[in-house]
This record gives sequence, C-alpha cells and structure tokens, in this order.
Amino acid sequence: MRFVVASLGALFLMAAAAAQVDYVVSVSEEPSALNVTLSFDAIGSTTAVRMPNWAPGSYALRDNYLAVKDLKVMVGRAEVTPTQDKDRWAIAARPGDRVTVSYSLPATLDATRVIHWSGPSSYLYVEGRTQEPCTLRINTPSGWKVAIGLDDPRGREPYHASTYDVLADNPVSIGDLMIDEYIARGTRHQIVMRGAARDFVDRRAMVAACKRISETQIDFFRGSPMTKYVWHFNVNDRHDGAGGLEHLSSTQISFGAGMQNGAVGVFSHEYFHLWNVKRIRSRVLGPFDYTQLPVTGALWWLEGVTDYYAHLLLSRAEQHTESDFYGQLERNLAAVERNESYNTVGPDESSRRVGETNNGRGNSNGFGLSYYNLGFLAGFCLDIEIREKSGNRYSLDDVTHALWDMNRDDKPGFEEGEIRRQCIRFGGPTMGAFYDKLIMSPGPQPIGDQLAKIGLELVTKSVPTADYGFTYAAAPALNGLRVSQINGPATGLLEDGELIVSINGSPTDMGTTYELVEAYQAITDSIPLMGSVELRVKNAAGEVRTVSYDSGVRFVDRRVIDRKSGSTFSQIRLRDAWMRGITGR
Repeated sequence: MRFVVASLGALFLMAAAAAQVDYVVSVSEEPSALNVTLSFDAIGSTTAVRMPNWAPGSYALRDNYLAVKDLKVMVGRAEVTPTQDKDRWAIAARPGDRVTVSYSLPATLDATRVIHWSGPSSYLYVEGRTQEPCTLRINTPSGWKVAIGLDDPRGREPYHASTYDVLADNPVSIGDLMIDEYIARGTRHQIVMRGAARDFVDRRAMVAACKRISETQIDFFRGSPMTKYVWHFNVNDRHDGAGGLEHLSSTQISFGAGMQNGAVGVFSHEYFHLWNVKRIRSRVLGPFDYTQLPVTGALWWLEGVTDYYAHLLLSRAEQHTESDFYGQLERNLAAVERNESYNTVGPDESSRRVGETNNGRGNSNGFGLSYYNLGFLAGFCLDIEIREKSGNRYSLDDVTHALWDMNRDDKPGFEEGEIRRQCIRFGGPTMGAFYDKLIMSPGPQPIGDQLAKIGLELVTKSVPTADYGFTYAAAPALNGLRVSQINGPATGLLEDGELIVSINGSPTDMGTTYELVEAYQAITDSIPLMGSVELRVKNAAGEVRTVSYDSGVRFVDRRVIDRKSGSTFSQIRLRDAWMRGITGR
C-alpha cells in the first residue's frame, strides 16, 4: 500500500475539481409556481448565488431576479439570512459547508396544460462557479411528460450538464405535451408542441419540414454536433410567421399554425444556430458573464449570415424555390434602405453597439440598423465576391466550414478579426479592402454589383395582383376561412365574420390551419385575373348562401430581382453554382 501526504492547497484543488451544483425543480398537480432548489458545497471565503441579467441569444438586460420569491438558505442544518443586492444573494458559509438554496418562480399551466421555462430566467447560479458540472432533477405529478435537450437520464439518475452554461441553455417543457419524433442522420429529434392552436397544425407536414431542414444542414456541416435535439413549439392561430430563440441542443419557437414559408424559414434559422452562434461564436459568447451584455462586432455574422444560409439552404434543398430566396433578399434590402441610419451605420457597428440601445439595456436587433438585415445582405455580397475572385474555387461555405473546424468540440470562440482573415484566405488579398468597406464602414451595400456578377439585376415592375375583395383568417375550429376587411369587388356581397366553406366548388373546410391556407392558395392561384369567383359562405346562425362576382385586379409596383439580359455564360454558370452550392475545385 502506498501513502501520499497532500498539502492543504492540493486538497482544496481536489475538492474544487470534484465540485458540482445540484438542481431540483418541482411542480404540483395544479401549480402556481416552480419550486427550485440548488445545493452545493461552499468553496473559498465567500459564497453567493445570482440570477442572470440576460439570456444568450437575446442581447437585452432583464431584471429576472424580480421574479424570485420565498428564497430560503440552509447552511448545513441551520437556516441563514442572505444579504441581497438586486440579482445577488451573499451567503455566510465556510469551505466545505453544504449550502441549499430554495425559491419559487411564478408558473401556471397554459391552455394545453403545459409549463415551459427557460434556464437563464429560472436557475440561480453559484458566483464564480458556472463552469462546474450540474445535475437536474425534475419532479412532476404522475403521468406528466418532460422534454429537454439534455440526454435522457438512465433510471432514477438526474440529467447531467457539464456546466451551468449548458444547463441554462436547455429550456424545459412539462405536462400534457404533444410529441412527435424523427431521426435525421442518426440524431434523435423531438417536436414538442403546446399552445391553444397546436391541434390545427398538420403534424405530418411539420415532421417532414423539420426533418428536411435537419438533414440538409447536418449534411452541409458534414455531421451533427449533438445526439438529441428538441423543438419546443408554442403554436398560435395565425396563418404564418414565427419568432424563436436558439439553444445548445434545442430551440424555443412561437409560430402560426398555418406553417407557411415564413414559419419554416424561422425553423431553418434556429436550427442553423446549432452551429453558428452556439458553437461557431465570438470568444465572448461562452463561457458567459451573466452580469453584463457581451460586446462583439460579429452579430451580423452570427444572426444575419445565419438567416442568409437558413433561406439559401431551403432553396438549395428545393424545400423553397429560388424565387423565394430572391424575395428574402429583396425584403432585407428594402428594410435597410428605408432606415435613416443606412448611410451612417455598418454591420460591425450595428453589432458592437447593440448594448447602447434602449438606454443601455440593449435589444435583439442592433444599433441603428438591424444586424439581421445587414448580415443577410453582407453574407450574399461576401459569397458572390469570394466565388468571383477565386474563379468559383471557393465560397462563403468554405469560410463557414473553416470557422466550424476552428470552434467545434468546445474550442474557444473566434477572435474579432477571424472572419475577415478567413474571407481573405479563400477570396485572396483583395478581399480585405472589400470586407472593410462592406462590414466595417457604413453606407450602401453593393447588392446591384453583386447581382450583376451572377446575371441578375434589380428592376421595378408593375405587378398585376388579383383582388378578391377581402382578407381572411384560417378558422379551423369553425371549419372555414373567416372573412374580414371587405372591399373592392366584394363590397356589399360579403359580411364581416362570415365563413367561406368553398371557393369555386372546392372545399375550404379542412381540419388544420395548414390545410386551410394551402387550400385557399391552391384554389385562388387557379383563378385568372378578372376571373369568376363563387363563394359558399356561412353566417353565425349556420345559414349557407352563395355569392358570385368577378375578381378585380390591382397593380403593385415592386422592386424585384430578375434575370439580366445580355448576361455572359460565365455569370450564368456562377449563379447556378452559387444556388446549387457547387464550387469548381
């Protein structure tokens, strides 16, 4: 037997290395609160717990600590009174003391009997110890389902997170969850839905859309960065639209049950964040300082270029059309051009100074101009420039993959100048000046010049658009399309709130919002301008009548991307290679 005498310092280091923080979240059958407990062994001369002031991905300060109620601290078996200073609670404890902190947060079941929470607004952390391992137990009433991006525990073991950052970056849904699953390239995915309109989602279409996104992006990055992913969906009754927040192995997205291109674009955006932001990131974006907002000039890349690829990859995979992508480019350009700051703020400044907005509390959009819009346009400009300068041997894909190779496997984030260095690496030395003017300087971005290099141009067209004399909202609970904003050719013929149950003999009384919207679009697309329209409508009393009239026509001036006459074969070939994701190496 061998004996080793360790110094006190060595023993302290051994204790610190073995330290971890254990969390328990409990809810009752009819909850009014989340009950949270964390316990840990005190280390060092001071001990404090804090609540994060912001959430990664959302660059705005929040007073999350205000929601903390009934905080109680036990040191060993003795209750002690902590000293609170806003988000910080100082605790008198000696090294080795077992500290247990319990508190509650407001929480109630939603209409679908689900509770959902996010880590940065729910979990206190031990000051100075966010990089220690954490465990999480979730105690729920019998029969409740639990969804979280952390790997499933085995038996009665808790969930394990390598750090507090990882724990906090995994939101949780519990209760009467609607869950679908699929496997994409060997990775397990869960679609978890809550919200009053979740029954009106076409679940087969949802699974197909999410799986296609997953497979396309995993293929793009040549492998998945995780073993499990959770889509936490909150469904509203709109036709389309969505907003979300990315996480390390999951996302939180609120979207319209119609699940049209806008919603699917957000799905693609948040999934791409698995790589870009969560792993390809500025050095300040992990490990996190939760007391103050991070400062980086790269949010245009992390958010805007993410959006560029989200839509470009949808088109490359033929999930959306090439025209859909051009529409996104047009909308991003229109958004920055109508902003008075377009000539005074560039992508780097919009990113770097976001914390100065909102009286120093920050926002999730940018300083002066949106780094989403600027980054989308910058991604397009850089992509085309690298392709042209390299003779299509390289593209922005290569820059993205190089950043991934630098940052994968929990490596530290990149330095501020790294994106520029990689652009020069693949586009040649003249890319430096191009990058500086595009990213580091304000002023118009060279969209027209870049379009010309791939045989395209911006033109203003007077586009004829059918006018049916009303707008509609899908109402699956009522089996129809609810009429509103009656005007033009339908004036005096329809009544606000009536339900359309068929158009030109084709039914519009399907079971889900997605099906209703798809039916409306398919039917109306078949009606020529100034064509005959026959509606079967139902009033509140259930009476059905037929309304017939001719649709009108409106001419709308739109600036659109179109193919440029006189384009060279090499320009057309470059456009085809860009859209298909091909390089000539």
